[in-house]
Amino acid sequence: MYAASPVSAQDLRLRPGPAAWIEEYWDVKPDKLDEFMEIYRRDVYAHMRKIPGYRGYNVITTVPDEGGFPNDPFGRLRKMTTPHYSIQIDGKVLTKRLYDVGNLIRQTHNVVIAHSLQTWADADNFRRAYAHAFAEANNGWDVNEYFSRKLYPLVNNYWESRFRLGLTGESMPTGAKARGSDADGLNLEPRKTNAFQGKEYFDVDAKTMKQFLEAYEHNTYQFMRVIPDYRGVTIVFNTPPEPEEAKITHYTGQPLGTIDTFYVPQPGLLMDGEIRTNISINYSLLFNKTFSLITYFEVPKNTELLKLMQAAYDKMYPEGGDRIEFITKALFPYARNHWDMVYRSIETSFTPTPHAK
Repeated sequence: MYAASPVSAQDLRLRPGPAAWIEEYWDVKPDKLDEFMEIYRRDVYAHMRKIPGYRGYNVITTVPDEGGFPNDPFGRLRKMTTPHYSIQIDGKVLTKRLYDVGNLIRQTHNVVIAHSLQTWADADNFRRAYAHAFAEANNGWDVNEYFSRKLYPLVNNYWESRFRLGLTGESMPTGAKARGSDADGLNLEPRKTNAFQGKEYFDVDAKTMKQFLEAYEHNTYQFMRVIPDYRGVTIVFNTPPEPEEAKITHYTGQPLGTIDTFYVPQPGLLMDGEIRTNISINYSLLFNKTFSLITYFEVPKNTELLKLMQAAYDKMYPEGGDRIEFITKALFPYARNHWDMVYRSIETSFTPTPHAK
């Protein structure tokens, strides 16, 4: 089922990745997660991995494993304004309070499946190509009708958002020929994980985005990338690319973030897995303007992240000091707001994960 996860040194330097990042948000019935993944892996991913331009997927969840991981204290509803060591309103007033939009987002889904595609032309063709491949493999069966019988009864809701994959430190496939039978000669066999997946949201103004990214790379990422078994960050944006990047990735004004519609036609979808509505509820519309970028990273579960980042800071700056005080001055003046979300990774076909269990 899963490929081996070789232990090897990884180049975690930030660099451009495949252009398009499509996130599927699923509200899966928790007791049906294993069945959902079995069907998705067999009848969805098995065809997607063959589509030209496809570069793999990543699956994360808030549904705990048998040991109760992730036991996320942030998963409960609480005050929207919560303590944070570095937040500054408009980069000017240190409030040490964040606006936890994630407190609302957490209530809308429990699985996120992210797909990566090499160019925006590939992304535009993605759904049509999958529907065609599924029909060819299943005697012309319409994929939406199949989902209405097999997959949608396991879920309460589903919708998607699209982002621009700007930078990554992961070893993502980029189209180079390899010994594999998947898209463009790649090997996109998924690898089982079960690690801590962090998803950080930042609200950064366009005029300070360059300074923010430089500060993030040199004042946050450098303290994370040295953590044992850390999987390099991937940064996705809901803002358009610069002209040169747009030319390379065939970006021609495709909508980013989510569409401006709350009720979205989705043939075959059932409400709460029971009543066929053919409509999904696009909760991302409620949050679309609250952030400008998301960072994804993965470490083994039970990693003491803040402690290890402070240790990395101490090693790089022998004169000592508090890393939190450091990034309060170096990074957060460029971010209007920030919040964290915690997931458990299930599987990925992006990069080797030596800590996979």
